[in-house]
Amino acid sequence: MLGVGDGERPEYGAVTEGDLAFVAFTLSHSPCGDGVIEARLGEGLLLQWCLVCAQMRIFRSPGP
Repeated sequence: MLGVGDGERPEYGAVTEGDLAFVAFTLSHSPCGDGVIEARLGEGLLLQWCLVCAQMRIFRSPGP
């Protein structure tokens, strides 16, 4: 996944900065438990929202 606004499409299977940001957000908010919401916003868009910490992030996949 790429952070919204990232430019280039990475090689298939490559770990991107967006992937790391997704993992970092997920792990850093794991203590918040059920206070984290994930929602699909559309094709390749994922919103993560931590109600406990009042933080939100949108991620997009680089596509096929």
